Amino acid sequence: MKRDQIFHELKQKITTGVLAPGMKLPTEFELAAQYSVARGTVRNSLEQLEKEGLLERVKSKGTFVRQKKPTSDEKVISFLIPFPDFMRKEIHDQVFFEFASTFYGVIRAASEDGWRVQTIPFSKTNDNTNIDWGALECLQRDSRLIVYNHWYWPAFDAFLKRGVRVGILRHIDKSVRMPYQPFFDHWIECIYPFDRVYGDMIRLLYARGCRKFMDVGVFLTDYNSRVTVFLETTGKLGAEARQVDLNGVESYSNKEVRNKVHAAWKEFRPDAILFDLPQAVIAEAADFYEYFNVPRTVKFVFHRDDPLYLRMKPQLSAFHFDAGGAGYRLAKLLMNETYQPYQFYGGMKFMDRESSGGTTVRPMLREEKEAAVLATHL
Repeated sequence: MKRDQIFHELKQKITTGVLAPGMKLPTEFELAAQYSVARGTVRNSLEQLEKEGLLERVKSKGTFVRQKKPTSDEKVISFLIPFPDFMRKEIHDQVFFEFASTFYGVIRAASEDGWRVQTIPFSKTNDNTNIDWGALECLQRDSRLIVYNHWYWPAFDAFLKRGVRVGILRHIDKSVRMPYQPFFDHWIECIYPFDRVYGDMIRLLYARGCRKFMDVGVFLTDYNSRVTVFLETTGKLGAEARQVDLNGVESYSNKEVRNKVHAAWKEFRPDAILFDLPQAVIAEAADFYEYFNVPRTVKFVFHRDDPLYLRMKPQLSAFHFDAGGAGYRLAKLLMNETYQPYQFYGGMKFMDRESSGGTTVRPMLREEKEAAVLATHL
């Protein structure tokens, strides 16, 4: 029926931000002409939208889009996840490990102030262009939302128009001007200091005699801080640099990754290799020098730290992100009564171990790990 069609089309425009809060709708006569229906049909559709709290009729002025009132007065922080099964399917992925630490930090901060935390699946298909707008309907003016990186950018405009209070965590340094920066300028940002920490790591390896650096990973684009800092720092040092992009390696299969890395090393002969690899590849390699068939003089550095690295041969050097601390602080800022744009740096440091020529670290015993967690989070 035309009435239902008009209702759903207008509702879709409101929930996606095409019709933002405060905007005036065309008159009933204009909408009737647009949809080629009777004025009464349009009125029925508008009345239904008004009942759902999406429209407000102002006498002698017209019909306006309004914010949908929350169904309860609960204090809630929403956390976007890519798809419904993300919390179960991605549990062994390194990105998930960092996400989980961030999520725990948010829960800890929220529980201290009597708030609760909920996850919202962004897409039913893990496709950021196929947004589940129905799931996002609960996000209205002054809703608190945490966004983990810029993958969710197709909905940024809708969040801004609705007046959602957004806190975003990203690995892109603020010196990298992204197309989405106009949105970030209105939000609270947690940024990890890649320009300093990653650059210091390269300078340290240079001081240890490395003159040829190879960066291996995925998403090697101009918007990746790792790429930007890698090229700028090696360039200033006068060191040779090579990038190996794993995009296109079929399903990131271990064999294909191993072959591609070895072939690149054989051609370039780098002194240091910087990795951002799928977790499955790392878990399979008991000895990285044997796994990639490269000399033991080559320095290895990995993107994200993992407790497993202390038990590898050699112990793997990597970057540690204080994701829990970042999530905690971001949640505290979002829960404030006043909301204003703000930027802060999340904790990040280089763990210099055997694979980069650093010192050997004794893996913590279970009791020591528990004590460290308690000391950090209590």
